[in-house]
Amino acid sequence: MGLLSMRNVDRGDGGQDRSRKNVLLIIVDQVIRDVLGTYVGDICQTPVLDNLSRQGITFDNAYTSISLCSPARASMLTGKLPHNHGILYNVTRHPYGRAELEEEASMISAFLLQAGYRCGYIGKWHIGMGKGPWEYGFEGTTFAGYGLPDSIFLGATPPGTAVS
Repeated sequence: MGLLSMRNVDRGDGGQDRSRKNVLLIIVDQVIRDVLGTYVGDICQTPVLDNLSRQGITFDNAYTSISLCSPARASMLTGKLPHNHGILYNVTRHPYGRAELEEEASMISAFLLQAGYRCGYIGKWHIGMGKGPWEYGFEGTTFAGYGLPDSIFLGATPPGTAVS
C-alpha cells in the first residue's frame, strides 16, 4: 500500500489557501473492485476507506495497463505506459526490463510542487532500486523494513536514516 498526500502550501501567515483542495491518493496492491465496501463489495469490511470515498472522489472506471506492482505504480506516478518508462516487471534485477526509471523521469509530484502543493509519500515504494520518493520531491518515509539492505525496496529510505 502506498499513500500519496498533497497539501496546500501555507500562505505565510500560518494559514492555508482554502481555495484549493488537498489530495490523498491511496494505492493498494492486489485489490479488486468487489472487495471494497466503497464499490458495493461485501467481502471485506472497509469502513475507513468507505468514509474517505464518501467525502472525496472515487475512480469508477479505473484501468491498469499492467497488473504487476512496480510497472503499475510507475505508470500511475509518471503518467507513462510501461513500455515508455521501461519498468516491465516487479523491481528486481530482471534481465528483460529496467530496475529503475530513466534518469530524466518526472512524476506527478513535480507538477504538484510547481503548483504550490507539498507532496508526501508513505508506504511501499517499489519503483526502482536506487532512487527513493524524496528524490522525486516527496516528503515522508516508508514503513519499517522496506528500505533494509538487500531489499527489493532499496532506495526507499532517505540517506542518513538509521536502520535498526
